[in-house]
Amino acid sequence: METPNDWHDRRIKLRSGRHLGYAECGDPLGVPVFYFHGGFSSRLDILFASEICKAQGVRLIAADRPGIGSSERHPNRTLLDWPKDVRELMDHLKIEKAHVLGWSAGGPHAMACAYAMPDRLLRAATSGCVSPLTWPGSIDSLGLQVDRLLVHSCHIAPSLVPILLKLSKLIPIAELKKSFIKEAAAPSDKQVIEAMSLEEAKEYFLEALRPGVDGTADDYRAIAFPWGFELEEIKTPLHMWQGADDNLVPVSHADYLAERLPQAKTFRMPDTGHFLLHKHIADVLSNLVGN
Repeated sequence: METPNDWHDRRIKLRSGRHLGYAECGDPLGVPVFYFHGGFSSRLDILFASEICKAQGVRLIAADRPGIGSSERHPNRTLLDWPKDVRELMDHLKIEKAHVLGWSAGGPHAMACAYAMPDRLLRAATSGCVSPLTWPGSIDSLGLQVDRLLVHSCHIAPSLVPILLKLSKLIPIAELKKSFIKEAAAPSDKQVIEAMSLEEAKEYFLEALRPGVDGTADDYRAIAFPWGFELEEIKTPLHMWQGADDNLVPVSHADYLAERLPQAKTFRMPDTGHFLLHKHIADVLSNLVGN
């Protein structure tokens, strides 16, 4: 997979001794935005935005969550452990204030930061954000069978989660891509997935599981259980973007969040699915950093 010229992979050692991996792209002197990748993915899923970030004066910093990609695992981590890692990364980069953006399963991690570190964040934004999976039908409404299966397993058979992830590595990439296209209802989502080469799909998938499956299993557990804070306690200014045609994390999740976050700005985009950022990343960044 071709990497943009300004894409720089780096790693730092945290106070705990773990290594945290991240990448930077865009304008190195620009407004810092920390990006949190989707579930079953890694820092690589935002590669497409490199040139747009540069054009908009954004310094994008995409961190791998523990046990995923280039980051070492933090066993039994909770959602509220993530802001601690982000704070250390900000300190290392000598960034006092920043914005955060989380896509899909990265959304709850952006909200955790918005809750836990209002002193360091200017704004937070989410796209296709998973809501707390505690209300009736919240899990079964998820459009991907693998998401429903893994989240349910977190509750009823936790030991099954890493086994399922190991089995998924045996499925040919072409079959995974075909299944993904079939399950994504939005035409705009199908276009994004169809345009992805098998090499790119393999790169994203294998990078997420490169250190093993435990980090991805931890990632699902972190959002499958109560998040450790109430949405109403979030004080950081928040933007929530939702594709009106998204069936992978459907509008019902956005509605649940909006009801509890009336102070947040909600952008519901017509003719747009879960891969909203591929279509509207310039708008999302412009609104987030105030350009």
